[in-house]
Amino acid sequence: SKLTRTRSGNFLLANAFEVADLVQYIRSKKEEATNS
Repeated sequence: SKLTRTRSGNFLLANAFEVADLVQYIRSKKEEATNS
């Protein structure tokens, strides 16, 4: 597939997933603070 063709593409894809995880983590922390 096009996603696995280049290392730079894989690197950017991995970064995108890491950023998404970080955003989810921050959102969950904000929700905890709001709920409590």
